[in-house]
Amino acid sequence: MILSLEAIEKKNFEGKLKMWAKEVVEYYHSMAIEGKIDRTFYAFQSEPKEKPECLILGFNPYGECSYADQYKNEKWEIPNGMTPEVFIHQNPWYYGGKHYDEKEKWNILNKFDVMLATNTNLKELMSDMVYMNILYFNSKDFSEFKSKFPKYWKEAYTKSIDYTKFLIQNIIKPKIVICLGIDNCFKKFIPANSEVKNILPKYPNAAHKTIINGIPVYGIIHPSYRMTNELREEIGEAIEKDLK
Repeated sequence: MILSLEAIEKKNFEGKLKMWAKEVVEYYHSMAIEGKIDRTFYAFQSEPKEKPECLILGFNPYGECSYADQYKNEKWEIPNGMTPEVFIHQNPWYYGGKHYDEKEKWNILNKFDVMLATNTNLKELMSDMVYMNILYFNSKDFSEFKSKFPKYWKEAYTKSIDYTKFLIQNIIKPKIVICLGIDNCFKKFIPANSEVKNILPKYPNAAHKTIINGIPVYGIIHPSYRMTNELREEIGEAIEKDLK
């Protein structure tokens, strides 16, 4: 990405976010408006904050909505397309957002809560967290995204990863990161030469850990995957034990 550490070093948190968002929105808007990847996009599910206890890194927003579906929706308040000022805030339909419906169930986080149920310290970390995506365009799943946009998906995915790394490591700076998904999230977020530890040895691909710039980064099976609640609890226990 073009944005540098030198460019943001004298800015406060909101100023840094806006500078980052300006570059990201320009890229995503051009991709969407030119029809290369005509999809709704946003980065944050919850409201971003500086130095939270934990950052939850999901894969991407769910859906198949076009960019026009987004900017023509009055509730987004972006009639001329996404703006940095809106992009630096949370999904308005997520918990705490202005359009959040209490009847809606966020299934991924409901399942994630099972991991926290018997782990007090980990649950306390989650009370101060940021939840965002590593890819900002929406899709039904990764396979659908790749098949729908065969020419441009890889470029968008790679750029999103770079944007996300810069944001997390240099602006948000969480105490820990938990990636929801091993292959498409954790392994893409961490450097290729990272030393990775399996923190739940009885399950080879359930819970991994590495450290990036002093930040513990965990990769776990995506909560939406089929698994027992017992395994979910064991994953939570493994992270809590590792954090002690």
